Parts: sequence; C-alpha cells; structure tokens
Amino acid sequence: MRYCKYRDKKGYLYICLVLAAASMLTKEHGVTVLVLCAVYDTFIVHKLHPKEIIVILNEKKYRPLREGLLHLGGTAVTLLAMRFHLMGSKPPDFAPADNPASDSDSLLTRTLTFLYLPAFNFWLLLCPRWLSFDWSMESIPLLTSPLDPRNILSACFYGASVHFLVYLSRSLSLQKPSALSGNSGSCSCSSSCCSWNHRLQLGKHYNNKSNSSNSKHYTSVINNNNNNNNYSNGHHRAMNGNSFTNIANGGSSHLCHSAASSADCHYFNSLHHNTDAVIMATSLLAFPFVPATNLFFYVGFVVAERVLYIPSMGFCLLVAIGLDQLYRRQEGLLRKRVLLSIFLCLVFVMSVRTVRRNRDWWHEENLYRSGIHINPPKAYGNLANILSSQGKKAEAEWAYKKALTYRSNMADVHYNLGILQQEQGRYEEALQSYKLAIQFRPRLAMAHLNLGLVLGILGRKEEA
Repeated sequence: MRYCKYRDKKGYLYICLVLAAASMLTKEHGVTVLVLCAVYDTFIVHKLHPKEIIVILNEKKYRPLREGLLHLGGTAVTLLAMRFHLMGSKPPDFAPADNPASDSDSLLTRTLTFLYLPAFNFWLLLCPRWLSFDWSMESIPLLTSPLDPRNILSACFYGASVHFLVYLSRSLSLQKPSALSGNSGSCSCSSSCCSWNHRLQLGKHYNNKSNSSNSKHYTSVINNNNNNNNYSNGHHRAMNGNSFTNIANGGSSHLCHSAASSADCHYFNSLHHNTDAVIMATSLLAFPFVPATNLFFYVGFVVAERVLYIPSMGFCLLVAIGLDQLYRRQEGLLRKRVLLSIFLCLVFVMSVRTVRRNRDWWHEENLYRSGIHINPPKAYGNLANILSSQGKKAEAEWAYKKALTYRSNMADVHYNLGILQQEQGRYEEALQSYKLAIQFRPRLAMAHLNLGLVLGILGRKEEA
C-alpha cells in the first residue's frame, strides 16, 4: 500500500518481496500474498475492470502499474521455481491414502471429488462443527457418480460463486476510470476530481434504479472558484419529489444533504468503498486456498485446517461487510436491535467453538481423541503412540488394535504394535506384527531390523 502511494520509493516494494520470500520458509502459501498485492494495485488503486487488463501492456499511463506487476510476477515465478527445485524437481510424494482421489483411475471420480472439496471447505467456514487434524484415508468418501447427493452442494457453491463474481464485475464497471471521467483516461487514486466524478456517476446509477413514484431531485454543485453559484454542466438533474444536493468546495471536500433519508447519501459512499473491501476480502478468501485445490498439482491431504487460516480472514471480512449492509438497510430501531442480537449470538457460539477447538490443540492426546469421529484409523493409531509414551501400555495396545479394525493394512500401526509387544517380552506376537508391517510396506527398513532382532532373541540365528 505504501508503494502504491509513493511509486518513486521502490524500497517499499522490495521490502514486500523480501517478506513474501521469508514467508515461504514456513509455508508455501506465503507466495499468494504477491497475488493479493497485484489485485490491490490493479483493481483497488487503478480501478481497472478485468476486461481492461490488456491495456496495461501498451498504455504509457500504466507504466508504474506494469513495473509493480512485473516485480510481483517475477518474484512469484522465482520463488515457485526454487521451491520446485528443493522438492527434487518433482511433484509432492505422498501415500495414496493421504489423498485417495488423486490415486483414482477414474477421471469422473477425480473431477467430482476435487470439485466437491472446495465446497466442503467453505462449508467448514460456515459451520465448523466437524473438525479433525487429518482427513485422509477416505474420511470423505469419493464421489463416484453424478447422482451422488453431495454434487448438489458443489452445484450450489459454484453457482453462488459465479453469481457473486458477476455482481463484483458489475460493481467494478461502475467505478472504472473511463466511465467516471468521461473519457478513456485515468486519474490518480488521490485525485479529488476523480473522487467527485465517482459520486456523480454513482448518483446517476442510483437515479436510474429509482422508482418513478419515488423520484428524487439531485443537484451537484462544484465550487472550484469559491463561488457557490457555479453549476457543473451536465450534472443538474431535476425530478418531482425530494431533493439531494452534493457540494464540493475546491474539489477537496464533499457534503451530502438529503431531505429524504441519510440512506440515500450513504449509497454513494458505500457502493464505492464496499466494492474495494469486497474485492480484497474475496481475494484473501480465495487465492491462499488455490494451492490446496489440486488444480495445479496433487497435494498430500484432503482437508486441512491449516489451509483455512488465511482464507478465514477474508471470510470474516465478507461477513462484516454483509452485516454492515444489512444493518444500514434496516429502517426501524427494533429491526436493527434484532439483527445485532442475532449476530452477537452467532459470535458467541463461534467463540465457544473456537475455545473448545483451541483446547483440543493444547495436547496431542486431546487432538487425536477429537478426530476419532472423523478419521478413526489415523486417530486411534496416533492416540496409541501417545498412550504408549505415557506408559499406558494396555490402553495403547487396545487403541492400536482398534485402529486396525478400521484399516488393517496400516504398516505403521503394525510396526508400532510390534514394538509395544517386544517391550513386554511377547516376542511371538511382535514377530507376527513385524511381518504384517513388512507385508503392507516392504521398504519399511525398521520393521526388517526389529524382525531380525526378535528372531535373534528367539534363537533363530539364520532367519535373523
């Protein structure tokens, strides 16, 4: 934001790029902050419509924007190339159970499942009732048929998304520089003239939407020469009904007066400022989630709370913007109080859920117990490891065996169960557990090693 305000001070831009690179040291999603910067510069500062993106390439007035986008794009490509190199120049390597859809041979199954997962993640933001530290091992069954009822959720999600994007596009069209200034030129984001023309254009839009029976009289007065009787040509509109006067003194201050309602005056400001806020909130919600969509490469998880941390910030901003609009549209005091009461109840419920979830993350045992209803085999297997480290051997053995009742081919669980049995001197049982671990994962070297040790203890030297 500082760079967009002071274009000649490139230091702000370079600091942003360095911090984005530093964020990649903790999580690769940090690169998406560069996309957010590009969105801010293009759609918030320069008020460009997506259809006008091509003009950035050849118009001289967009040279500062071009420079900024080139720096952001070049840094993003460089960081992604370095990340890919550090991964061994190959896609992420993970077990098929970590992302079952990616291992499916059916294109239909992969498509339907991957389309459903973003909708499911959005539902978790709306209703975070079911949460788990891990959603692998078909915790979410694959969608194998178009007749699966869960496709309805996918259709509703993408339909609502398209409708929302169309609304956003239309809002951008109302503020694009060419429409506001009356020509194809652009004005500075700090220009008072541009701000004044915004109000005039939005006023026309509002008038067009007004019902003929409720027509209002709008008068726009510009006093650039300290003369209150100067009227701008083409901006005086008269109709029967109430009146609205917008006065600008010297192009720097704007006063709104309406005999009808303060809501009329608010429309001019809210449409402009809310569009900017909605654009940034939507970008914050969508772009950080893109790496987890399996769109560019398969990832080693199905659903993960960690990839929703940043998108939840954009989601909360959208909720706040929506509440603000609903509140301002309520005419009576009682309606406003009812709306606030509902919102406060919702905040209270969500706060309680957050506190409870935070307690789950305080201790590993609580975390794994909380995931039993979502992913029983993984949760029981990890819980058994914790119980074993606490000396609760009987409970740990029960948890290992419970995990195997849900998924009998878990090599790690067989191996860990073998260690527990070996520590208790139950060598024959440990021997069987190690053999099963090797059967399901032949390259599990520690299972081969421990198998040899147990055989040696049993006196079977040649086998050992």
